[in-house]
Amino acid sequence: MHDRILVRGELSVWVHVGRIAAAVCAVVGVIIGAAVAACGWALAAGGGVLWLVLEGVAWQARRRRAWLTLHPDGIEIEDRTGQRAIHDSQVSAAALETKKNLANGELSSITRKFTIWTEDLAKPILMENRLKIGKDDPLVELIERLLARLQTRMEQDLARGGTASGDGWHLSRSALTIGRSPNEEQMPLSEVAAIESRDGQMCLWRRGVETAVTKLPLSGRNVYLLPALVRPYQAAVTEPGVATSASGGLGRVLFERRTGTGTILALSIAGIALIAFAAAMLVAFERKQADEGALVGGLFMLAGGVFLAGMAYWLGFTGFRCHEFGVWRKTPLGERTLRYADVGRFQHSAVRHYHNGAYIGTQVTMRFTPLPEVGTKPMKYSARTKGQDDDLDRLRDSVSNLIAIRMGEKFQAGQTVPWTTNLEFTPDGIRYRPQKWFQRQPPLLLPYSEYAGYELKGAVFSIIARGQKKAVVIEQAAAENFYPGFFLLQMLLHRDATPP
Repeated sequence: MHDRILVRGELSVWVHVGRIAAAVCAVVGVIIGAAVAACGWALAAGGGVLWLVLEGVAWQARRRRAWLTLHPDGIEIEDRTGQRAIHDSQVSAAALETKKNLANGELSSITRKFTIWTEDLAKPILMENRLKIGKDDPLVELIERLLARLQTRMEQDLARGGTASGDGWHLSRSALTIGRSPNEEQMPLSEVAAIESRDGQMCLWRRGVETAVTKLPLSGRNVYLLPALVRPYQAAVTEPGVATSASGGLGRVLFERRTGTGTILALSIAGIALIAFAAAMLVAFERKQADEGALVGGLFMLAGGVFLAGMAYWLGFTGFRCHEFGVWRKTPLGERTLRYADVGRFQHSAVRHYHNGAYIGTQVTMRFTPLPEVGTKPMKYSARTKGQDDDLDRLRDSVSNLIAIRMGEKFQAGQTVPWTTNLEFTPDGIRYRPQKWFQRQPPLLLPYSEYAGYELKGAVFSIIARGQKKAVVIEQAAAENFYPGFFLLQMLLHRDATPP
């Protein structure tokens, strides 16, 4: 007997807890209101309203609830409309998308949505589960099986000279058509620079154009399979010598970060309002309709208004872009670019902020220090994020890996390679400065033969020696050049490991 899997209509445990707590509050409120004090009726009303709301949520979930039974060559779906069997051969399209769920800035679970379309059903079948970190997806084999079958079927159609299609795209062996009629655009595959998933969308870049020319939602039919289908034909038709980078020299734009329009608008309104109030108070003082307190208050409000308006102007003309070969930074003072190949040292810090115990965001700061021979100033970028930012993490890892490769070449040449101010790689081992009390001690050497591993918990990195329980040295992940050295450590002593 195959197990049934709930694939739609999951309810959080907190909804069940809230239903019980709300019902208890309502009953206790009635007892207090009838026997002790009238304030109990307010408690009963609040508990009753909350109970009704949560019961409504539970009722909606029960209406959407669907169960799935897996078979080697198909599935059975059971919901309130009945039970039906679907063979793998009946699946005509699929979509796969995931979303990270955070708790106090930490990744707690992932919501996976897998949708299939069949030949005989008008509506698609959605399978949505919230997967806790560390637990396997019960549908992983089904997802891989159906996606592989669809990909093989479309590859065979293309090989016979046919076409493959999905929501918003149509592919032949020589061209890719994007969009819907009458606004569709056909692009020869020789002009396709890349197709990648970014920020929940499938982005397509044209050669010679920095920004993505189109973005398809991953919830669309067969959009997830588009890169794998295009790749073999794209490589076959690409002309030798076609430039991979755009005219700016940094290649295609992978992502861009700008301050939200709402934030800029709020700062502008607050600044203008303060300036207007300040003007009114200063005019009143000028006409002797107010005392010196109005003058002082008006000057303070004027200064605050000018500051907020200036901040809105600064943020409105500030932007940061990550390109294929470098980074771009714009401020009202001008634009700057820096190629990854010219970065000598790199610093990354991520500081979580809390207010009254509640997580309110993470301040991410990156500092790119060019090689001495480049002769330019360091470039710095800061942003407030909610939890992890995959794009910024990928940028951190890419830059760190490039610098680590350069550091590794020096190490292979027998040179001592600086890591952070307290760590360095020598031909004989890792030289470190242990910390005692609040001061760093003279350098010591940990031979590579005595190295037992490391721990990286949050922003604290520890190196462990063989035969010792305590770390021999502790370093902050926010230290300059920590991540490049960390990647070099992986290359030298953890060749089979993948850096996080």
